[in-house]
Amino acid sequence: MSSCIQENPRPDYGYAAWWVEDGEEGAVVGQDGLTSLPGMRARLASAEDVSDREYWTVEIAAKEFCEGRGSETRCEPYKDGWVLESKADFRRFLTHVRAALKMARDPKLNKKPLPEWAKTALQAGWKPPKGWRP
Repeated sequence: MSSCIQENPRPDYGYAAWWVEDGEEGAVVGQDGLTSLPGMRARLASAEDVSDREYWTVEIAAKEFCEGRGSETRCEPYKDGWVLESKADFRRFLTHVRAALKMARDPKLNKKPLPEWAKTALQAGWKPPKGWRP
């Protein structure tokens, strides 16, 4: 089974992202955006399988990104996930959540938490060099 995160354009109100699993549309990134970060972290800690760990890791990364945006652009939990108004911000958002997904999948990477400077850099669009480890 393979899954990835794809763009889900919402022409009437912005940009969102969804999970695609084996070619089928799945959950929307941010559909649990109203859950508190401590609640999300608790669910991540109690996740029993890889897909749950991936899901909650991405949800946490998405919430951290969107809540760190301030008033620069609209980034809010909508009924079906996080919606970003700006395409440029959405591209940074995708980079951020995909990096979190990559870390969740790589046992060498996910043993060490991402440092704060790296989170900030990812939000600003930084792409880690090949082979980089936290």
